[in-house]
Amino acid sequence: MNLKLEQHGVRHIDMKTQTCKTCGDIKPLTREYFRTERFREDGSFTFRKACKKCEQFNNKILDNLKLQNPLPPNYQCPICLKKEEEINHVKPWCCDHDHDTLQFRGWLCPACNRGIGGLGDTLEGVRKAEKYLMECEFK
Repeated sequence: MNLKLEQHGVRHIDMKTQTCKTCGDIKPLTREYFRTERFREDGSFTFRKACKKCEQFNNKILDNLKLQNPLPPNYQCPICLKKEEEINHVKPWCCDHDHDTLQFRGWLCPACNRGIGGLGDTLEGVRKAEKYLMECEFK
């Protein structure tokens, strides 16, 4: 609690908090602790799920993985088979890695990287999606 506020009789502040998805710490939901993400038309925004401290740590790990695993020449995404000139994105390659073990898996285009991430970054998620698509195909 802020001592200046306590001196003025304020003992409780109704402040929103968020649990960092990486470290599990509960922190005030402010720009001091969390980076902002999506800005909306009305001027409001959302916060990222990991705190700034964890994001900085993760970025250092990613930088090291990128240095240790340089992108091969004439590379194409192993999932969609697109080459750099076919990818309409500022950063055409994403350093794909296991978020638990921090092991490098490979380079993916942004669309395939988001797709795998959206399925939970697990084989189980991919298998469930495959099962769903196969069931839909035969309806």
